[in-house]
Amino acid sequence: MTVIDHRAFSLLHTPIPDGCSRIRLEQEKVLRRKLENLHCNQTWDFRRSNRDRVIANQGLDKVVVNFSSTTLKSVEKSVLSKGLNFVPTPKTPPSLDITASTEMSLTKTEPGKAAEINGIISSSLLQLNRYEKPNLNRSERDMIKKLRTKKDLVITKADKGNVVVLLDKPHYVDKTLSLLNSATYMPIQSDPTLQTRTELRCLLQTFAEQSKEDTISSIRNRLYYVSNSVCPELYGLPKVHKKGVPLRPVVCGVNSVTL
Repeated sequence: MTVIDHRAFSLLHTPIPDGCSRIRLEQEKVLRRKLENLHCNQTWDFRRSNRDRVIANQGLDKVVVNFSSTTLKSVEKSVLSKGLNFVPTPKTPPSLDITASTEMSLTKTEPGKAAEINGIISSSLLQLNRYEKPNLNRSERDMIKKLRTKKDLVITKADKGNVVVLLDKPHYVDKTLSLLNSATYMPIQSDPTLQTRTELRCLLQTFAEQSKEDTISSIRNRLYYVSNSVCPELYGLPKVHKKGVPLRPVVCGVNSVTL
């Protein structure tokens, strides 16, 4: 073990903090640059400009694949080419929804910290009186409303790639039923949601008593009080590059007892 005398330690006392400060400043610059790049990549204008370049190169017909009997206009293709994850700019900020969601998520946060976060968000909402330039013009908004009224049309995404697919609803239903009528699936007499919920709750009760873990107890309590569970639903994603455009079955478990 090496012992440094007081004089030698005094000589090191100044260079070490100075070196740490320089390293800290350099790391802050790197993190700030990463944050700015991340923000740039996540902004809609940046993504839209990149997407517009891709669409210009590929063509709308490769981004929007129409297997339906409906003839699409260029404006409709342009709107659909934005993708199903595209969110039109609302006329007014959803301030009440944001406030309610924030308060709900902060129920278990320390009161002082929760009040500070609420204050920051409230201040931001007050400054955000209106959104900037809308990301859709009037004709594009009208086209979205028109497409929503077509009940005989299914608009979904492809099995692979960021491609929007249009199918006639009867055709889509027939393809889905052909999947369900195969030997892969077997019909049952009743909805097993209630029974599954009861059995799962009993298992969680046993695990919670044996493990004494708060996480399992929390899941058990949530399952005990939540009674609006639904049966998982099946939908299909078209395989646009295969003959006959078969569907890939996907089971959605949102709000199910096992989610």
